[in-house]
Order: sequence, then C-alpha cells, then structure tokens
Amino acid sequence: MTASQWLQFRAVEIVLQEAAAEFEGEDPLRPVHRRDLERARQTLLDLQTYLREYDETFELNEPDSDEVQATRKLLEPS
Repeated sequence: MTASQWLQFRAVEIVLQEAAAEFEGEDPLRPVHRRDLERARQTLLDLQTYLREYDETFELNEPDSDEVQATRKLLEPS
C-alpha cells in the first residue's frame, strides 16, 4: 500500500512541478497545502525507512508516464 501511495504522491508532485514551470517557477499551491504535501512526503519516506528494517529491498519507485498522465487528467481544470 505504501508503494502505491508513493506512486500517486509522486505523480501529483510531478504535475505540480509542470504547473509551476508554466507560472515561471511559482508554486501553484497555497503555503498551507505545500506544508501538507511536505508532511505527507516525509511520512511516506519515514514509512520506507521503517519497512526497510523488515525488507531491505523495499523501494519507493517513480511513477511511469501512464500514471503521470492519469494524474494530469484528474487535475485538469474542467
């Protein structure tokens, strides 16, 4: 479950980075939402550290292009 949440999280981060590039690098998130996103990132990284104690091969991979594209579609304005 942690691995799939990480993929979704990273896909959101990638799409947000793309949006920031369209706004000359300005973060599209409000500061409160950026803090929430950073907390979520840290929680997932902490879980990775914990899970590696039991399975040292556990990895949090990057999403593939299909996962990123699906996230783009979810976050598109209507």
